[in-house]
Amino acid sequence: MNDDTKKSKDELLTELSLLRAEIEVLTSHKKNYEKQIDLLSKSLLESAALKRALDESTIFNITNPDGKIIYVNDEFCRISKYAREELFGKTNSILNSGYHSDNFFQELWQTISRGDVWRGEIKNKAKDGSYFWVNTTIVPIQNKEGKLRYYLGIRSDITLSEIQKDLNDEWRQSFKHLLNTSGIIFVVLNSDQSVSMINKIGCQILGAEEKEIIGKNWFKHFVPEHYQRGTKSVFNKLIKGQFDIIEYYENPVITSGKDERMINWHNKVLRGKDGTIIGTLSFGIDITGSKLIERRLKENESRLQSILDTTIDGIILINNMGIVQSFNAASENIFGYRSNEIIGKNVSMLMPNPDRRNHDMFLKKFLKTRFKKIIGIGRDVNGIKKDGTVFPLHLGVSETIINDETVFVGIIRDLTEQRKAEDMALKFGQILDDSLNEIYIFDATSLKFIHVSQGALENIGYSINEITNLTPIDLKPKFNKTSFNATIRPLTSFKQDKITFITDHQRKNGSIYPVEVHLQMSEFRSQKVYIATILDITERLKAEEKLEKAREELMIQTLFTQRLSALATMAGGIAHELNQPLTSIKVYAETMKNYLTNDNLHKSDKFGITIDKIIGQVDRASGVINHMRDFSSEKKNVNDEFIVVRESIESVLELIGQQLRNHNIKFIDQVDSTLQLKMNKTRFEQVLINLISNAKDSIVVKPILGDEKREIIVKSEMTSKLFELILTDTGIGVSDQVRQNLFEPFVSTKKPNEGMGVGLSICHGILMDYGAKIQLNKTSLKGTVFSIQFPAKLTRMTYRKPIT
Repeated sequence: MNDDTKKSKDELLTELSLLRAEIEVLTSHKKNYEKQIDLLSKSLLESAALKRALDESTIFNITNPDGKIIYVNDEFCRISKYAREELFGKTNSILNSGYHSDNFFQELWQTISRGDVWRGEIKNKAKDGSYFWVNTTIVPIQNKEGKLRYYLGIRSDITLSEIQKDLNDEWRQSFKHLLNTSGIIFVVLNSDQSVSMINKIGCQILGAEEKEIIGKNWFKHFVPEHYQRGTKSVFNKLIKGQFDIIEYYENPVITSGKDERMINWHNKVLRGKDGTIIGTLSFGIDITGSKLIERRLKENESRLQSILDTTIDGIILINNMGIVQSFNAASENIFGYRSNEIIGKNVSMLMPNPDRRNHDMFLKKFLKTRFKKIIGIGRDVNGIKKDGTVFPLHLGVSETIINDETVFVGIIRDLTEQRKAEDMALKFGQILDDSLNEIYIFDATSLKFIHVSQGALENIGYSINEITNLTPIDLKPKFNKTSFNATIRPLTSFKQDKITFITDHQRKNGSIYPVEVHLQMSEFRSQKVYIATILDITERLKAEEKLEKAREELMIQTLFTQRLSALATMAGGIAHELNQPLTSIKVYAETMKNYLTNDNLHKSDKFGITIDKIIGQVDRASGVINHMRDFSSEKKNVNDEFIVVRESIESVLELIGQQLRNHNIKFIDQVDSTLQLKMNKTRFEQVLINLISNAKDSIVVKPILGDEKREIIVKSEMTSKLFELILTDTGIGVSDQVRQNLFEPFVSTKKPNEGMGVGLSICHGILMDYGAKIQLNKTSLKGTVFSIQFPAKLTRMTYRKPIT
């Protein structure tokens, strides 16, 4: 034997060893795959995606409990050489090769008959007489009650490992075909992490040609970055000999399109002739689709359970034997049972007798006759709680099919509170009828009356039969449908819970009476309604009218009293104002007397000048007296007019200016001379007198310390929205106790017996009539600042010659 022949033989032996290792791994990985099929087949067998994947990679069939074939996939037909029509209705014995003993098949049937999974290798005979070996897993599929539905047979072709013992071209081509058609990705990595071999399926998954993959670093090019660290760790453990096999390791690969595909890997080390580790062999199953299906199933299950658990109605699912399959959270709250206490038990335990005794009989009778007594109809029945309490409930039952089985869905609504509400409604109706007020309940949609209290019927003059054909609009002559809907819009738009308004009601005889309506939306006998409480306010309006007249009279008397009080306060200053012209008149009269006794003077000239002075002083005294009379007199219906603010201030100073001078109080006028205010002049000056007098009193009672100023300042500020008159004094300030109720009647800044305490209250009332307001801006022991704010519409600026 020459060296070339020997070398060729060694290479073949090495390759044979490698391929045998690969077959071993493939077989192990197939078993792993079969385990996954066991888990997935129960819930995903009818999935088109799974069926397509199984058809391409696995041989499987389904038999009924009698062992007769009811389904085969393409791979089963291909390897057995039989058409589907030839296999349906037959048993698996049609493939019996005669190789196995009767005891072999007897043990197989005993295993699966008791519900266990059977695994083993079977030699079968194809239609054309050829033999093939399959690694077989037979899984009994049962329903929820444990009853056998069918057998699922999952097989993988192991003919190659059984009949091919020597390496030759035919064996090599068959093995390559198996690798490329099995649906399993096959990858061999060198110890330097480079790819030395990959099958066709692997190339398809990665979306690349074999030449684009071979020699590339597997982890760098084909594993997502966030998984590289973990997968390299697994690879290194294999290369270092820490493990020979690592099964069921999931990690994704990245395709040429940058998509990720999740692969379930089976990894095994590869050794050279001397036993050293030269690389790894990995088989993987693309489980991206199954993971997606699994995730969606979990999401759907979670979503459905969330819906069931958040619904306010109890939902109970039972099978055709009356056994509870599902019991949601609302059912737990209604009956007091936890779901694990009720699932698997007969639903009749939730019913009191005689329904409990008769339930199973009713269910069987329905399944036989299909006569519907509750199913699809619903009715009120009684239930029983865990603590034995019997309670009313509404039960609606529907029938449906789930997994080819008839199931019943019961919708439970606890009627306990509703019954209490109905009882209360009856009592409420009696209360309504006994009430002295008129109470109306009318439908929220049609507005027709549903219930009217006896007191309302007696007052309105209609019978109950007559009024139930009417609406509130028929009783309210001031309303039509449009205006009524506008009035109740705050309720219909849910902006307010209750509205109150005053209108008129019209009796059946046509008479009208005023009413106050309190209206709110509610629920009455399971329908949306309005409840109106009507108060007849005829007597109240009469009393309010009398009260208003009395209030007006009181206000007039109070105003007059206040004016008199102000005049009393001003008396000293006014006396001084009158005393000056009277004294002057006396002097001028004495002067004229002297003129008469002096013959040397030109008497006519002197008399004329003196008489003019006397007339001037008389006019001055007359002006003061007239001003006092105007201020103290009660004038009604005096029209407002534009007055010059500066002139009104000077008129006030004519009355009380002497009082300021008597106490050495300086008055500083900083008001714009062109500013005019539309207001009653006397009322405006009354406000000024009050404020200036209060400021004077605050300064007078303050001890004089050094050169501290004693002054009152009035100034004006004007914006686009308002005119503000600001009065500042250097007095003693306003106490905290008085400040809280400063503008209330009979609250005074003066000492007891020095004033009535109505001045600021009157000012506040006068200003409110004009939309103005008075406020205390600040106060301290150094003084006080009051401001009056008038709307801009009451003012105007007109050029006037400044007053000197």
